[in-house]
Amino acid sequence: MGNTLNNFRNGFKGVRPNRFLVEAAFPNTISPAPDNSKSWIYIKAADLPGSTIGTIPVAWMGRVVKFSGERMYADWAINCYESNVPADDLRDAFERWMEEMDGRNDHTIDYNLTEDWIVRWSDIVPGTSVSAPANESQDAAYFNKSVRLKNCFPTDVGSVTLNYDLSDSFSEFTVTMAYDYWEFID
Repeated sequence: MGNTLNNFRNGFKGVRPNRFLVEAAFPNTISPAPDNSKSWIYIKAADLPGSTIGTIPVAWMGRVVKFSGERMYADWAINCYESNVPADDLRDAFERWMEEMDGRNDHTIDYNLTEDWIVRWSDIVPGTSVSAPANESQDAAYFNKSVRLKNCFPTDVGSVTLNYDLSDSFSEFTVTMAYDYWEFID
């Protein structure tokens, strides 16, 4: 059998990072509300969020024994295209969301303006037939893995670079979201 190029090629089943979908959800109090059904079009990139379990070191008889600690979830970053259509303008929606969480002028605070967001991705081998999960559209069949980020809210809406040298491109910005935890969706 041996280690040949063909054996490697036939055995390799990598996952492409551009097979993903982010399902946005904005609070109902944001007015005018963005069209959540089309928001995924304007989300250019997103990380699949990770988690870390801390350690609790305990000294015992001249050595350190480590125990598992608390799970922590890093903030989640997404890259978005800017739109000139009000119903699709994610930057404006994120700015209004942050304004309702902590008003600029009156400092009115609302701690409960969170929403669950979903990240879907695919590791389906090309040519494999798939079917949609129960209660999902057939479009969801392509994305066979999903996580739900619980209680998301924006903490930072990044700048938009305006520059005469940037031709043949669209305006982009980043958003950093905090969330409580993520869970796999079956």
